[in-house]
Amino acid sequence: MGQLYQETGQREKAYQLFSAIPAMNPPYEMELNARIRQSEVFPGSDPKKPLKKLVQLSKSSKNTDYLDQVYYAMGNLYFAAKDTAKAIESMTLSYDKLKIMSQDLESQIDKVRECADSSTLDGCSGVGTGAEAKADTAEAKLNVAKQQIASVQSLLLTTLTLQKANIDTVGTVTNKLGNLTNLMDVSVNIVTGK
Repeated sequence: MGQLYQETGQREKAYQLFSAIPAMNPPYEMELNARIRQSEVFPGSDPKKPLKKLVQLSKSSKNTDYLDQVYYAMGNLYFAAKDTAKAIESMTLSYDKLKIMSQDLESQIDKVRECADSSTLDGCSGVGTGAEAKADTAEAKLNVAKQQIASVQSLLLTTLTLQKANIDTVGTVTNKLGNLTNLMDVSVNIVTGK
């Protein structure tokens, strides 16, 4: 239901539903997914509470396989709070985790395909039967990881573009203030006869 609210733009309702899920004691992955979804629909501008929980999640050894998602969620919240430096840092950590995961998946796919093609099965312990299905599953995960990488790259680019625009704006304002100061100095010199 929370996802439906999210898809229809009803962010506050979605946030409330996602917030209620951890108290229902669901399987861990569902709880983690709800917390991550919360970050995507956070209705406020001061995300201290959800960020605190995500920081805790990022430090938990239970979440090693999910750090890309946790960092991505943190980046979304920092971005919403207009803290571009921390948003970039979190998104970069997410990107790094996704790249490592992609490399691991590619390695798994290669090993499974080699074992499926091999007649001797030397070095293929753990692959077992259903090698093609395992390779297909790993490829599906790899495709998702690549989509997530593209999403993170897009958000990083947007963040950097906005940050540059802010820097350009600050530079323009600084230049105008400098010009105004120069004009004031000239005006003072004219009035005082210097």
